[in-house]
This record gives sequence, structure tokens and C-alpha cells, in this order.
Amino acid sequence: MSICQNIVDRLTKAKAPGMTAEAAAAAVGITTTAFMNHIKHIRRRMVVVATADEKDARVKHYRIPRSKVTPAPAKTSAPGQRSAEKATLSATELETAICKVLRSHASAKQPMSMDDLVAHTGQPRAMVRPAIIALVQRETVIRVAGGYDLPPVAKPVGAVAGPRVVEVMRGHYNGAELRPFNGRPGAMNAYSLPSRGMRA
Repeated sequence: MSICQNIVDRLTKAKAPGMTAEAAAAAVGITTTAFMNHIKHIRRRMVVVATADEKDARVKHYRIPRSKVTPAPAKTSAPGQRSAEKATLSATELETAICKVLRSHASAKQPMSMDDLVAHTGQPRAMVRPAIIALVQRETVIRVAGGYDLPPVAKPVGAVAGPRVVEVMRGHYNGAELRPFNGRPGAMNAYSLPSRGMRA
């Protein structure tokens, strides 16, 4: 039930003169400011009677006459006809829904059949089947004995790259970093040439 519908129910059942904003907000579980904002929206579609308190004119009591409450129209659909919300799923939305269903079913450690996916997504088999085929081709979903499942997550095996740590407090320092570079022939020849700035 929405907050607006909850407020309408409270104000409809309230006896005259009605409920104050503070009392109605506390009954619904919202702040007084939020209650006043919802009252503005409710007044656009039905009559809300606000009467001043006899002792304090600044305090108002709110109520809704039962004769002014307009019931929400019931959603009717023809037999065998699916709701428009489910029927308008695009291919991408259907593939996402299938992955969510498989992910939520992963704790059962059992694959889901085509019939299970049709039942959980609420879409016809003619739409679920092409979506499953596309997911299998992209290896997002794998086909196993008994149905479909998500591929297992690969765990890292062996050494993993990390920062290089040099332990300088263990053993004796051999000064390897200060030795001349010998990885390429002639790499240190420049140090034996005279500097340009030093001319005789």
C-alpha cells in the first residue's frame, strides 16, 4: 500500500472533526512535512475537509468523507492475456531478467529448465527461448545437464602480481643497485667521455 493510500484510509476512518496533521503523520509513520506534501497530491483527486480546531485556530483537523472516496479502478485482463508490463520487455531486458533469475537461484546449486525460466520471468516460451540461445552463444549462460546455469567464477591460481618488497634489514647490503649497468654492451661508455662543459 502506498503512503497516499494509507493516508486516505486513515482520514476516511477518522471520526469528526478528523485527525490533526501530527496525529495522521504519526499513524502513517512519516513526518508532518511529508504528510502536508501528500495532502496536496490527494486534494487534486478527492475532497479533503480541513476544519480549524475550536481551541486553537492554527490547528486543523483533516478528514475525507466516505462519499468522496473514489475507489481505484480494478485491473482487468482477458483470459490468457498477459499484463502489458511483462509483454513489453525488450530482448535486452529479458536477458537481464533471465540472468537475475539464475543468479538468485544459484544458492540451490541446481540448473533451471526452460519451463522454470518461463515461469519465473513471466514471459512466453517463444520469447525466452531466443534470449537463452543468445546468452549461451555469448557464454553468459551455459547449458548443463538438466537445464541452464551461470558459468562458474574462475578463481586465481598461483602467484598474483604485487608490489616488490626489498627486505633491507636482513643480511648484508651488497650494493647491487650501485654497480655499473652491464645489461647492454656499451651502456656505460658515456661516463668515460669528457663533459661538453669542461673544455681545456
